Amino acid sequence: MQVGAEITLSFSARETSAEGTQQGSLDHRIDAAIRMLNGTADGQVDLVFSEEHSLSGSGSKTYDLAGALTAAIGGSTLTFVDICAILLINADSDADLTIGPAASNGCVSFWADASDRVRCGRAASSARPSIVLLYDDSGYTVTAGTGDGITVAETAGAACTYQIAFLGRTA
Repeated sequence: MQVGAEITLSFSARETSAEGTQQGSLDHRIDAAIRMLNGTADGQVDLVFSEEHSLSGSGSKTYDLAGALTAAIGGSTLTFVDICAILLINADSDADLTIGPAASNGCVSFWADASDRVRCGRAASSARPSIVLLYDDSGYTVTAGTGDGITVAETAGAACTYQIAFLGRTA
């Protein structure tokens, strides 16, 4: 299986003022495009997993990155050795999601310690979802059996459906 990936981000805002000597406008723009070819070196990936998943109110799901996820094509077991990117999208206006290391065998990777969480709050609407993107070109080590779990939890007591994706490497 060959994997290639692209992450494209664009931020745009316009600031205007009609007051005193500070009249005018200023455009703020930041663009980033990250392309990862197939491979196991820094800046490359050879594993991808994504899904849309539903949680009950206050429910959670733990993703075992080393041996419990299944490839969409071919059905083989995915074993991440490095995790390079995590994308979580919450399009539900009633649900608050968090993502972080699992309580048992947590993959700390993007977090300072096992108790850290990143909040993916309530969406304004399905057209304006909450998004968490974590990316590191060189990746973080996934340790099978002791540091391979990442948990998504709903914390507002509302059932929800979210989308998640992982990009990484086998070596």
